[in-house]
Amino acid sequence: MTDVQEAPVQAPPVLRRKPAERAARAVLPACAGAWTAAEIMHATGIPWLDIGLGTAAIAGVAYGKGARGGAAWLATAGAWTAVAAKLGPLADPGLYYPVTGAWAVLSFCGWRWARSHPLVVAAREKRQASMDWLGKRDRWGLSRTHLLDWEPTRLGEKYTVDVRGSGRRASQIVHSDVTERIAEHEMLPLTRVQLRRHRLAGRVEISIRHADPWAKPILHPVLAEAPEIELPVPCSAKAPVEVGQDPETGRRLTLPLWDERGGKNISVVSIKGGGKTVLLNNASERATAARDALMIRINLSIKGLAEARRWGPACHLTAFGTAQRTRGLRVLRVVNKIIEWRSQQVYDTDVFVPSPEDPLIVVIMDEADSATQIQAIRQEIEEIARRGREYGVTLIRASQRGTAESAGGGNVRANDDVFCIGMVNRAMEAMHAAGDLGLSMPDMATYGEGHAGVWVIAELGGDQHIGRTFQLKDPADIARIVAERAHVQPDLKPELKAFLGDSYENLLGTDEYARWARDQQEPAPAVAHPRPDAPAQPPADTAAAPVGTATALDVYDRDMEDHLDSLAADDPLRRRWLEQGRRNDETRRILAASAAEPMPDIPHDQLVAHAAERWRQLGEKTVIPDEAREALLRLLAAGTTISEVARTLEVSKWTARTYLERLRTEGLALLAGKGRGARWVAAPQEAGGDGS
Repeated sequence: MTDVQEAPVQAPPVLRRKPAERAARAVLPACAGAWTAAEIMHATGIPWLDIGLGTAAIAGVAYGKGARGGAAWLATAGAWTAVAAKLGPLADPGLYYPVTGAWAVLSFCGWRWARSHPLVVAAREKRQASMDWLGKRDRWGLSRTHLLDWEPTRLGEKYTVDVRGSGRRASQIVHSDVTERIAEHEMLPLTRVQLRRHRLAGRVEISIRHADPWAKPILHPVLAEAPEIELPVPCSAKAPVEVGQDPETGRRLTLPLWDERGGKNISVVSIKGGGKTVLLNNASERATAARDALMIRINLSIKGLAEARRWGPACHLTAFGTAQRTRGLRVLRVVNKIIEWRSQQVYDTDVFVPSPEDPLIVVIMDEADSATQIQAIRQEIEEIARRGREYGVTLIRASQRGTAESAGGGNVRANDDVFCIGMVNRAMEAMHAAGDLGLSMPDMATYGEGHAGVWVIAELGGDQHIGRTFQLKDPADIARIVAERAHVQPDLKPELKAFLGDSYENLLGTDEYARWARDQQEPAPAVAHPRPDAPAQPPADTAAAPVGTATALDVYDRDMEDHLDSLAADDPLRRRWLEQGRRNDETRRILAASAAEPMPDIPHDQLVAHAAERWRQLGEKTVIPDEAREALLRLLAAGTTISEVARTLEVSKWTARTYLERLRTEGLALLAGKGRGARWVAAPQEAGGDGS
């Protein structure tokens, strides 16, 4: 057997220099040519003034194009050439050393400047990376691939590779062991290497992070003294809003609220402690800074109580806490009425375009699964998700899972077009939230290395952006922002407010903003005010009646009168209260007129018959599950009540009553007795019937 000789180690190839590098290498020869040209121009008598003016003109053009460094060197070289053409580099020994010495110093400085120019440095580094790639690609499992682009990042480096000549598809390479091979070669954790398909077929992108990207949080630019990213205040909601930054590239992590296709339905999914609330805080900061957006926040979980005093005052409408579920339903109905009103208007564009006079409605729902458990709220959310896009409504829902049940139903999830996926405990959660789009997302279960606030934001038909949210969770920081934004929010059109009616005005008058604004003033004594239609009473020395003896309208007027004098004439709260006071007067007039009308005299028997007919109609429409029917028949055999049926079947009393009414329409049950002693029993069956 003959020994196989190893191939000799070849020297690394030398690639052709880039144009910027060749230009830098030409500086010294050009300087020598300039010295020679100056001597020739001096000997031939070319006017030195023409040289100076021509060079100044060329330098001015370069400065206008933005090449300030090049313009400075052109002006300096032109000035030296003009002086040398006038005096001559060799004409007088007394001037020989100064003129030629200045030429030598300027030549050396120009050469150093050219070599250190960012374009030259980038070209040199890219050429070196191209040479290194020829040796790396085999060890990385990327043989016969071609490096298209390389760039340094703030944490490492990024490659764009053409894989068409490798015999494998880009998708095959992404799902192979290439990531592990690169991590082994670079001696890095597997999570520091990211491999994904390029937007063009046949290419892949490789991102290698040599430094820890999550070592330090990113301060919010509005709160930082010298922020890297400037966030304008005010801004517009028509452009994607900044919620974070990519620590690798420094690019902004943006979240689109609206585009030319209309408002967005945004799904935010992460496990507890994954940073959902911080992401929503960043979105709320931008929404309150926008002069063409109104924010509505709803959190019907127990966490909503803490949220009420944070963003509540800067919102247009709110519903926080488990005790405000009815209010949350009313707020969502108002949003659907806004959609209904806008659908009746004539616009110049295909979709609604927000403006300060007619703003975008941004509905933010944290812990959305707490709201979607209520059927009536699910229906309102579904209507907003289906119709809100083209009528200026953006819906943001945050929950721990992206399933249809958490989203409020399959119809709601089917209309999502922006997906924010954070820290999850399994990669399949991205599939629940984003469907097939989750296949191309990075594995967020490992990408963030266990750090909260790391997100991938993807849009249907668009790119994916990965980064970390700005740090905005301290209540004091949020209070500072809210204090600046609470009084400068836009308002709805007057005709739209009139369409929404008294329910909307009552929500405004009892919202968190109104309570917050009152708390900013001196507390007033709780004294009940008499009704306007009360007879005049002589003055008395007795104490004022307690608040509990006043009506709700009187209490509202009392608060309004106590603080109207302390508010400025242009304060939005003052305008709200004055308008609500006029509505309260109209409500009193209607109540007084209603009280004066005699109550209709309806016999008790007719009321009982009407109620029985309504229950019979409900019973006919009810479908009883088979397992519930068997249990019901057993209970009826011994006699039962609605409460016992509800407890046994684990349903509401209303559902239990509909089940029993259904059996009564089938002739299988009847109500025996009256009052508290009444019981539902099995109806006697005729001989030969089904019950024999």
